[in-house]
Amino acid sequence: YVFQQYDRREDGSLVPLAKRNIDTGGGLERLAQVLQGVLPDNFRTDLFAPLVKKIEALSGHGYGEATATDRSIRIVADHARAASFLIADGIAPSNEWRGYVLRRLLRRGVLHARRLGLRTGSLAVVSGEVVKTMQRYHHELTGARDRIAETIGDEEAKFERTLVAGLDHLNDAVSAAR
Repeated sequence: YVFQQYDRREDGSLVPLAKRNIDTGGGLERLAQVLQGVLPDNFRTDLFAPLVKKIEALSGHGYGEATATDRSIRIVADHARAASFLIADGIAPSNEWRGYVLRRLLRRGVLHARRLGLRTGSLAVVSGEVVKTMQRYHHELTGARDRIAETIGDEEAKFERTLVAGLDHLNDAVSAAR
């Protein structure tokens, strides 16, 4: 719950609050933690557990086994979920505005997927789990399922080509410097 700076009265008048911009931290994920008894870990709630299980199955890493892999599992799950909703809302990866945010989310997700040993296309697979898990409550995901998978898959492939080209340039520069 976030409160801004005014209390709007029934007559429409605005009265300044004694304490402005208070955030209680009671968002969906936090409430799910409390209600499901999995404090303090969002990723053990029913909002993320199916995604974590999918990533575990794809990577062979178990959540809770190691700090480094746990971090990557959380990032892949979170970024696949966020990207799926952004794409369902009609946003496409680009180098400007909202599209740039989506592109950065996907690229960071891809880097962490690689740290888990996942292949290109894995983020698109996880996004399929996002749709499967969330479509009951977020119907926009159902209609966008194919677009989500295609957009994420395409962006993963583009980023993979960028990484390979960058490593080739780096290797050439290192060889030339010797």
